[in-house]
Order: sequence, then structure tokens, then C-alpha cells
Amino acid sequence: MSKLPRSLCLVLALGMALSACQTATPAPAQPATTEAPAVATEAPAAVPAFDVTKVKLIYVGVSAVAPYQKTNKAGIADAAAALGITDIKYVDPPNDNDLDTQLQLMDAAILEKPDAILLVPVDSAAIGPSVQKAKDAGIIVVAIGINSVQVPPDAFVATDSVNTSYTAGETMCTALGGKGKILVVLGNPIHAPTQLREEGFMKALTEKCPGLEVVGRQVANWKPEEAQTVVINTLNAHPDLAGVYTENDTMGQGALAALQQLNNTAVKLVTYDCMQVMVEAVRDGKSFADVCQMPFYEGQKAVEAAVSLLKGDKVDAVIDAGTFVVLKENAAKFLIDFAGMLP
Repeated sequence: MSKLPRSLCLVLALGMALSACQTATPAPAQPATTEAPAVATEAPAAVPAFDVTKVKLIYVGVSAVAPYQKTNKAGIADAAAALGITDIKYVDPPNDNDLDTQLQLMDAAILEKPDAILLVPVDSAAIGPSVQKAKDAGIIVVAIGINSVQVPPDAFVATDSVNTSYTAGETMCTALGGKGKILVVLGNPIHAPTQLREEGFMKALTEKCPGLEVVGRQVANWKPEEAQTVVINTLNAHPDLAGVYTENDTMGQGALAALQQLNNTAVKLVTYDCMQVMVEAVRDGKSFADVCQMPFYEGQKAVEAAVSLLKGDKVDAVIDAGTFVVLKENAAKFLIDFAGMLP
């Protein structure tokens, strides 16, 4: 076998030596995988359950002595007792329908931070800024019987005055057989119910009884003595007067007193409100009819509406408390069914 050249042997030997001296290059180390530390999270705080027994109510009325407002308050107290509400305060102007004092009472009520104010406005328009103050303070406002027209309350509970007085007009038409002269005795011109009760009554006459002639639409400011004077003066001017409609029962009492003073049993009297004394007059045949709004139910529904709103529930903007027509044939039963609930 031939020998390799010496030079080639040296090259091969050197290559083998270099190869033996090399070491494998390690793979680059992978960075260690680390997990973010767990962050402890707290469960959201539970929303406390609504506790109706903690509700605070303030009633701001128009009169401390008016029978209608007394019955409103009875309905409020009844609903509150049923719900377990004990924190109720009733405030009224010392003089009936005193707007300035009522505005002061509203300011004081707002400072007491009740959950809700149940309000019977003296003046539908002038009460607006007070209603706005209460709403800005986060206080629920529920109007009863008379609405706030400039700044709507959160809810308004009342009898539908237009529909109820329309029924009164139909009742008068029936009483007089569709013809004759009548007198309309109005309440306070600044009160929305005065306007609404006139609107509904006159609409009924126009649509159902054009044969009736309205010989007077006289203001008596909800007062019996003024109504008595109006009726006497009208009868002196119109001895053939056939019917009288009064927009509430206190004026109805004045109208009845006038008829009794003049020994007049021919005039048909239709009144509005269903006070105990006037329902009894219908029962006894002294008055023809009484168209009822139910202040007891208004008070109840006002409390229920306030509580629903405080719970976050929706309620109707206008809540009808219902109506009823008392005639001689149903008056006795009505007095039994609503014993203790009439003004």
C-alpha cells in the first residue's frame, strides 16, 4: 500500500485535532414563564333591600279643617299603616288656601329631607318652583286633587274632574228632563279643579242637553255662605230657576240652605264631592244627586304611588282615584259601604 504524502498527513492530523477540541454550543435558554400573581377581588356590596318601614313622608295641605283634606289624611294614614310606615308629618296653612304660608311650609319640608312629599297645592301654577326645589333635592312629589301645572310632580292622584263633572251635567239633564234654567256655582278661579269641573259640566250640556239654559256661572270660592248668597240672588232674579250645580259639597250645603230658606223644593240640586252631609241630603230627598270623588282613595293611592316610585317602579303620571254617582235609590247603601271614609 502506498504511503500518503507527509504534508497531507499533517493537514489531516491538524483537522482531527481541531475537531476534537470543539464543543457543542448550547441552545439559548428560554426565559422562565411566570404567571401574574392572583389579585384578590371583593364581591360587590349587596344593595340593601328596600325597607318601606323606614320611609319618611310629609303631607303639605291647603287646610287644617276642610273635610275633604281630613279624609285625604285618613286615606294616607290607612295606607301607611298597612305598609308599616310610621314617620308621617301633616302640615297645613293656619288659614285656608294661604299660598304664601304653603310656600314656606314647602321650604321647611324640603329641609327635613323626607323621602316623599304628598302635596295639595293652593295654586296650581305658583307651586311650581317649590315642586322643582323638592325634585332637585331628590324628594318624590305626589300631588293630590290639585295638580302642579308649571312643574309636573312625579305623580298626580285625583278623580278625573272633567269626566266626573261631565257625568254631573248628564245627571242634571236627566233631573230636568232636558230643559230649564240652571245656575252653575264655581269654586276658586285660580284652582284647576274649578276650571275642569266647569269644563266637563258645560261640555255635557252642549253635547247631551242643549235645551238647558245657564243663567249664571257665579264664583263662591268653595264657601257655603257665599254659595247661599249666590243662590238666593239668582232665584230672586230668576224665580223659574230649575236646577243648581255646585262644584263641591261645601257650596252645596250653602245652596241647600238657600233653597230651604226660601222654602223652594222645586229646584233640583246636583253637587260634587260626596260629603257625608250631602249624601244624607240625597238619601232624604233634599238634594237630587251627588257626584263623588273619593278623597280617602286619593290619600291611599298617593302613598302607594310614592312607595312604588321610591322602589324604582314606574307609575302612571296621572292616577284616577275613581268616581261614583249617588242618587236617592243608592244613597243609603253608599253610606253603609263607605262609612268612615266620607268627608
